[in-house]
Amino acid sequence: AVVLLDTGNLVLGNELNVVWQSFDHPTDTFLPGGKLGLDKSTNRSQVLTSWRSSDDPSSGNFSFGIDPSGSTELIIWRNRSERYWESGAWNGETFSSAPEMTVKYIYNYSYVSNEKIIYFTYDLYNKSITSRFVLDTSGQEAKDAYTLHWRYPFSFSYVVLSRVTSGYERSTKKAWEFWENDRVLELVDPTLDISSSSCMPVNYVAVGVLCVQQVPSDRPCMSEVVAMLSNEHLTVVSPKRPAFTPGRTPLLTTSGRGQAEMCSVNNLKASVLKAR
Repeated sequence: AVVLLDTGNLVLGNELNVVWQSFDHPTDTFLPGGKLGLDKSTNRSQVLTSWRSSDDPSSGNFSFGIDPSGSTELIIWRNRSERYWESGAWNGETFSSAPEMTVKYIYNYSYVSNEKIIYFTYDLYNKSITSRFVLDTSGQEAKDAYTLHWRYPFSFSYVVLSRVTSGYERSTKKAWEFWENDRVLELVDPTLDISSSSCMPVNYVAVGVLCVQQVPSDRPCMSEVVAMLSNEHLTVVSPKRPAFTPGRTPLLTTSGRGQAEMCSVNNLKASVLKAR
C-alpha cells in the first residue's frame, strides 16, 4: 500500500515493513519528523538539495546536511564540495553559530549520534502549527516557509568575504583563524591589485567576521557595514571570537586585540566605528 501520512511522509509498505518513504529522500524541503543524516554502514546521506531555479525543480547548486567528517555541524555546500555555510557545533540545544534557531516555544530540535547513524531532526511543540524548512535556490537561507523564525546570519558574511577572497577562504571560520593570527592579507585573492591600499581587504575580512559575532548586539547594522566598506580611512573595530570557534566568548568584555591599525594615506583623523 502507498500511504501519505499526516506528517507529509509518503510511505510504500505498512507499519511493519516500510519498503520506501519520502522522508529518506528529502528534496529542498525539511518537514517535522524528517531527518538530515548519515548512515555509517552504507555511507548514504540524507541532505536537502536546492532547486536549480524558482521554476526548475531539478537539482541546484546547493545542498544542506550533516558533516560527513564526523563533527556535530550542519553544512551547506555549493557545487557539492565548497563549504558555503557552517552551523557550528551542536551544544545540546542548538548549533553555536545559529543562535536565531532557538525558538523553544515552537521547535524541539534533536541531534542523534551513535555507532550506526548520525542525524538531525526537529518536531513541533504545538502540533497545530504547519511548518517546513526550505533550502532556497541561492543557498543563503533555510527558512520556515510560513513564518520566518530564523535565518542563517552567515549568508551576508559570505558575500562580503567573497569580494576579496576565493574558495574555502570565504569561510568565516577560516577568516577568523587568519585574523586572530595577523595573517589577513594571506587570505586575499592573489589576482586582486591591493598595491594602492591594503586596508580595504582587511576591512572586508573584519566586517565578514563582525557579522557573525556570538552576541547579536555586537554585529554591525547595515549603515555601519556600508561605512566600513566604503571608507578606507575609517578604523574598523576588531572583531571578537565568533560563536562557532573553539573556546568560550566573554559576553561582557571588550576584545583583547584592541582596534585594528588605522590606515590612512593622508594622515587624516579617522572616526572610530563601533558595532552595536
